[in-house]
Amino acid sequence: MSNSNDSAKAQSTAQALIQQAHALESMLQGKPLAEKVEIGSLLWDLRDLVSDTLDKIKDELRDEALSRLKGNPGIENFQGALSGSCSVTVPKPSTRIVKGTDMSTLQTVLGDDFNLFFEETVNYKPRREFEERVAALEDPLHQQVLIKSIEHKDNTPRVSFRRSAPPSILDDILE
Repeated sequence: MSNSNDSAKAQSTAQALIQQAHALESMLQGKPLAEKVEIGSLLWDLRDLVSDTLDKIKDELRDEALSRLKGNPGIENFQGALSGSCSVTVPKPSTRIVKGTDMSTLQTVLGDDFNLFFEETVNYKPRREFEERVAALEDPLHQQVLIKSIEHKDNTPRVSFRRSAPPSILDDILE
């Protein structure tokens, strides 16, 4: 009886959090940035707690799916107590080269058969000092070719929050 009651309480709490998150979005409109920072720091902590809890649930579901599928690839579906559901997809094992394998030696040993088993992939990325080196080049053709070979991509700025006040400050801000 207690286990069923705890489950219902957990579901009710999760549903209330979802409803409050929806309400919070509209409550933030027009609030000063300082108040949004306070709320953001609280939500950051909440996100971490939710993520940790979700990770534990996902680990348990993965273990159960692997057990039911007896370690084989496939999809295992789970039904929640009410309307929730989940599917766990267990992929086929992938084949990788053991770290530290001397591919040159392997290629020498296998000869022409090497290409039956392996494909070569090459990735390139500009070096950190790319722009300085291009600017220092004397050959304008080389500069032009190099400049046309790259593009700049703006990265999304990272935002992190800290909170030194107790969570009750959220109630004061939202009133």
